[in-house]
Amino acid sequence: MDTKNIISLSAAFLIGTAVTVVLLKSGVVSGTTSDAHVKELALQAIQENPKAIGESLQKLLTLQEDEAQEKATEALTGLQDDLTGDSTDPVIGNPNGDVTVVEFFDYRCGYCKRMTPVLFEVVKADRNVRVVLKDFPILGPNSELAAKAALAAKEQGKYKEMHNALMESKTNLDKTGILAIATTIKGLNVNKLKKDMDSAAIESKLKKNVELALSLNITGTPGFIVGDKVAPGAMSKEQLLELIDTTRKTQKKTS
Repeated sequence: MDTKNIISLSAAFLIGTAVTVVLLKSGVVSGTTSDAHVKELALQAIQENPKAIGESLQKLLTLQEDEAQEKATEALTGLQDDLTGDSTDPVIGNPNGDVTVVEFFDYRCGYCKRMTPVLFEVVKADRNVRVVLKDFPILGPNSELAAKAALAAKEQGKYKEMHNALMESKTNLDKTGILAIATTIKGLNVNKLKKDMDSAAIESKLKKNVELALSLNITGTPGFIVGDKVAPGAMSKEQLLELIDTTRKTQKKTS
């Protein structure tokens, strides 16, 4: 089943649940009401009580988000070393910063591309933050190729150049496009890059990143970890700086 079908079914389930909640609260249905009559009443309820249905749906969504955040926070406890202590991870900002931000990203993700300059603005504005970059190539085989190319470039000390070039690219990031980008990077040995892209170490690292993200219930990109908080989705510079500041204050209180 593809992602669109899963999303459609999830939305239908939530709406159906919200309608059921409204009907039960109103006393219109009971355990003995037939399925056909429930469907009829549900359609009537949607037409007559759109506001109530919307409020119930919002409460269900909030509950789901709270439960997901709680599970992710619990999972974070035993995963801090994997998240922030992997010496093979690319890092921007202060390598000894007192707050670490972890980003899970995909080179073919439009929102990730928008977040790249934001992250550089954040590390410029806050000189004591460390940002760990973790490839999470979930948008297909070409995403994995791009991730492998960036990590292979890191072996030659050219990660930042390759990372930025891939993020700024508006061309198709297939193998031909990725290698074409590589040829524009001064000092990068493309033949070595191609060889390193097929290394078992890079393959293993990407697999570990995917498993780590999924264990934290991160299923889309970008996804951020700041302190003990999981923050899915893109955000503004101001929002991220505020989250970093809150985390820093919390850490000082508990230290």
